Amino acid sequence: MTLDRSRRARAARKRRKRFLAADNDLTAAQWRAIRSAWGCCAYCGGPDEALQKDCVLPLSRGGRYTVENVVPACRSCNASKSNDEVTGWLRRKRLDEPAFLRRWVEVLATLRASEHGGHEEGARVADEEERPEGDAAAPSVHDEHDHRHHAAR
Repeated sequence: MTLDRSRRARAARKRRKRFLAADNDLTAAQWRAIRSAWGCCAYCGGPDEALQKDCVLPLSRGGRYTVENVVPACRSCNASKSNDEVTGWLRRKRLDEPAFLRRWVEVLATLRASEHGGHEEGARVADEEERPEGDAAAPSVHDEHDHRHHAAR
């Protein structure tokens, strides 16, 4: 039992060291805006209850706590994803990977536009610039994402 505790303590120290070494600039106001923009768990569409900050690119893989890298995740998704690469994890969990990625781009465009005092047109242009080629007319996937998650249960 002592060995298990010492491993956990060592892992916690390494995580804290990585966190302190990274450029983490997410403010409380930005976190509120991210939670508001998503409105639910970014991965499974679960309710907005006690959502946790999850780094799309984990700290252990060079990620940081920034607006571009943090999404709200329910406790279950956050613990399950751990430090996995997000697209592989979504596939393994049989969650809708393309829907998550499209929604992530939409949310980032909205957040960037609001941070820079932009308006709806600026968000639309930024969104179109980041979409894969041939996907310019993709509909909002938030409702589709929720529906597919609940249908999979």
